[in-house]
Amino acid sequence: ARTDYKFTQVTSGSALTIFGEQPYFTSSIKDTPVTPKFGISYQADDNNLYYFTASKGYRVGGGNQQIPFFCFTAYPATYASDSVWSYEVGAKNKFMGGRLQLDTSAFHIDWSNIQQQVYLASCGFDYVANSGNASANGIDLAAQALVGDNWKLGLSAAYTDATYAQTVVAGGSTLVQKGDAIGTLPDVN
Repeated sequence: ARTDYKFTQVTSGSALTIFGEQPYFTSSIKDTPVTPKFGISYQADDNNLYYFTASKGYRVGGGNQQIPFFCFTAYPATYASDSVWSYEVGAKNKFMGGRLQLDTSAFHIDWSNIQQQVYLASCGFDYVANSGNASANGIDLAAQALVGDNWKLGLSAAYTDATYAQTVVAGGSTLVQKGDAIGTLPDVN
């Protein structure tokens, strides 16, 4: 892909003259991400399929709003894209003449250059910075069973352990500690 991001902020009001801020602020960022996907599967017989996939994804970078001088903080005008590499291995198996089907998989994700919001408590403004890496590991199971001729029952369960791989400090504050869960309550992964 090729992305071209342009950000413009136009500000007006008496606060500009009081604080000496610029009325017009602009930034831009260009990126040419490559997002490959690889997969292989093996159909052992009519009832058993095994597979492996590896793929890369990314989220486009962007621009930050202008931070007033009274925040006394250097901040980036732009932030770069972040990316993930995802690896999955799994199986799809049928039993009892096809009346029971199990789908199982395990995965690992490496998340790099995370786009993280940095809140400046001293002045109430924030910006986005690229900070740190994380990883996630998980498993899932889905089962479907035919019960009689007209009924199908299903059950699924999953477990994910997603944590930051390093401690990240920005603007003089610790954003995350190594080992912290990814997300905020109630959406912690």
